[in-house]
Amino acid sequence: MASTNMKSLSLVRMKSTSASHDYQFEVNYDKAKDLPIGEYITSPIFDFEGYEWVIHYYPQYKSNSDTFFSLKLLSKAIDVSASFSFNLLNKYDSSIISSSFLTFSHTFRGDDNECGEMFRRDYFEYIDGIFKISCKIRVSSGARNVVNMSSGGLHEHMEKLLNGSDKFDVTFEVEGKKISAHRLIVAARSPVFEAEVFGSMAEVDMKCIRIEDMKADVFMTMLGFMYTDQISIGGSSDLSKLSFELVQDLFVAADRYALEKLKKICEEILCNNLSVGTVSTTLVLADRHSCPWLKEMCLGFASKPENLMQLAISEEYHDMIQASPLLLVELREKCNDLSGRGNKKHRIV
Repeated sequence: MASTNMKSLSLVRMKSTSASHDYQFEVNYDKAKDLPIGEYITSPIFDFEGYEWVIHYYPQYKSNSDTFFSLKLLSKAIDVSASFSFNLLNKYDSSIISSSFLTFSHTFRGDDNECGEMFRRDYFEYIDGIFKISCKIRVSSGARNVVNMSSGGLHEHMEKLLNGSDKFDVTFEVEGKKISAHRLIVAARSPVFEAEVFGSMAEVDMKCIRIEDMKADVFMTMLGFMYTDQISIGGSSDLSKLSFELVQDLFVAADRYALEKLKKICEEILCNNLSVGTVSTTLVLADRHSCPWLKEMCLGFASKPENLMQLAISEEYHDMIQASPLLLVELREKCNDLSGRGNKKHRIV
């Protein structure tokens, strides 16, 4: 795979704690966006925890609609376990614009020495010139001394506590199903649950708290996240296996119980799966649950002439208009804005 170095790319090491580092780099998007599929820009090599690393940016990864950022270990090592995340920054003051990029944990070894995230190019479609990305890295195990890190972690202990504990002290009833938990944990994770389980004396003494307007599988998935900080279905944490409907329901549940990280993860998945068939319902959810970034992505996708023509004849589109008439006004404004910039006339119906 070809590597392309561009003068528009620079990486700067920022102040950080002793255990983790935050690196920033900027890209001239206007110059980088037309690189051929599979080619990438590489950051300068940097040293962290005694290992050499590099960041790769693929403007067009496997297709012209996908972009990819990755972290690659260059040093020869047995195993290096690290967690990292990418954030989109304001190019003027480096404040975080979007923190919805997922946090990855990966063991870098041999040929498996690169890991990252693929997402839609729509993220950057309206960027004017330069954008900034930060990469925060934490190395959790040194590779030069082989240590078994496969068991005994907090995640496993918390999962065991949820699945096999006899110390439950609160029960929720969802769709007629009884689901047990620990008051302190759900209260620590959610201010809404804190009010429910440690609120009035009547609720504290209740043996069972009924949850209305939520599916049992959604509540179980949300509860699992509250214990482990991961979304898991049937023991698998592969987010690609989640149904779109479940992600939408989780998004609503996360907003209802003020679980901001879960809401951000769902927001990311919903954005990455925008299509003519999903954009209408996602736009309504983004509008109702105060997600301006996701809403902007939906409006940008829906306002493209090729998408709008298909969208206008879909049942989901007409359901959206009936549910949220003001969204039609905003979509029309977005279309007019695009028409003005590109001198192309397309009409919204």
